[in-house]
Amino acid sequence: MPRRRRPSSTLNADPGAPQSTPWQLQINLHHSEAASVNLMRLADNLRPDIAYVQEPYLVKGKPQYIPSGYDVFLCNSTPGYPRALIFARKSLKAWFREDLSSSDQCVIQSKRILGG
Repeated sequence: MPRRRRPSSTLNADPGAPQSTPWQLQINLHHSEAASVNLMRLADNLRPDIAYVQEPYLVKGKPQYIPSGYDVFLCNSTPGYPRALIFARKSLKAWFREDLSSSDQCVIQSKRILGG
């Protein structure tokens, strides 16, 4: 079976770039369940390394529909109401940088992305 190639778009890194460049998605979901479901289906099919999400859809303060194989990092200045989140492949072994994050931006670090 031929290998599936990732689509080329302005949302992702150059397919010919070294593996240290993660393939990324970014979206504002406007707290929409339908948009969240569509994003997660896309992520489940295309398997981005990292997705940056503003205004995520939450149920009882928790994100919904995260594909398997991902860690979720929430910016949570107001408990139960994060305004941004990142989901990153577990293989990146990323960790949350609370010292650089705020209620509107999440920061993660990984030795597999930038070194550290």
